[in-house]
Amino acid sequence: MFGFGSSSLCYYEVAKELEGLIEWEWEEWMKWERKKQIERERRLREESICLDKKWKERQALFDILKTLWGLLDTIIELMQTVRVYITLILNTVLSGFSEFPNSMQPPCTNMPWTIWPALVELWGLCWMFYTPLSPADERQLQLSLQDAEWTPFSGSGT
Repeated sequence: MFGFGSSSLCYYEVAKELEGLIEWEWEEWMKWERKKQIERERRLREESICLDKKWKERQALFDILKTLWGLLDTIIELMQTVRVYITLILNTVLSGFSEFPNSMQPPCTNMPWTIWPALVELWGLCWMFYTPLSPADERQLQLSLQDAEWTPFSGSGT
């Protein structure tokens, strides 16, 4: 087998066997690569389906938010319209009430008040110091009124 003439035959057989082994490994490697490729494609399809579901969910959520935003805009516009109408109604109703005749303010600007609020304040100030008369004071008042010489500015009426 290791002789000169038989060595070429051995080499030939070894080469054939190696070639068969290489071919077998190549086929196995190709099968394995094909399985990996099929697995990769399956995972990509699953991820694509999952991403598609997530995209549809997000799109639905976006549509809901857009609808809510539109409703909020409508509510804000409605509230602004109601505010304008209430302002108009109050201006119309309250325009008839004024402390000045014909709703005209006098040109006098040297006093920070007008006559009616000043009189109301003065009236309140006067009543703040009012104390009801006691029975003794009433008798004295009656005696003073009966006295002919009594004047409002005379002391006790004597």
